Amino acid sequence: MESSIGFIFIGFLLLNTSIYPQNKEENFHKNKSSSDTASILNRKILKIYEELGIARELLKLERMESIPSGTFVTFLGTYPNRKGIKVAKHSIQEGKNGIEKAESKSILLEFTGTTLSKVITEVKSENMDGSDITLIRLTDETPLDQDVDDILLHADKTVKKFVIQSNFLRTIEKGQSSNKNFISNFWKTF
Repeated sequence: MESSIGFIFIGFLLLNTSIYPQNKEENFHKNKSSSDTASILNRKILKIYEELGIARELLKLERMESIPSGTFVTFLGTYPNRKGIKVAKHSIQEGKNGIEKAESKSILLEFTGTTLSKVITEVKSENMDGSDITLIRLTDETPLDQDVDDILLHADKTVKKFVIQSNFLRTIEKGQSSNKNFISNFWKTF
């Protein structure tokens, strides 16, 4: 699970670097430090992936008995021919009115033989009223290569107004769009 947080941190770090240098000298220094930073990140991520490769040993277990609460383990394939493992951790935040927010973090590790061949890290967060859903997914199809430029980042955020809009569109499809009160109420929500 710490690796998923590490991947998210690395993704945001890469997104926050400057794209447009101001002069050639600054450009030279930035390119040099940028390539140094990329090299350091490549080494750190490769080390994390090599450590995750140890999870291959978990595929040899017929079943797992003592797992922390809120943690679920799913195997890809059937014993003894499993090819991967998915570990998900679910947590709930409670407020004075009950449950306020739910969060799920998961990592999927797929193996080809004894080699780590695919890593998918996912973090999903949702308010209990469904008004705010956030999904961040990092996918690496070639985790043990020397370059992290091929990691795919997928981020999706849904807020309440989009849910209202989709309900409005469903109402139009059902032929109820002639209701002027409904339409005026719909636009007031924005």
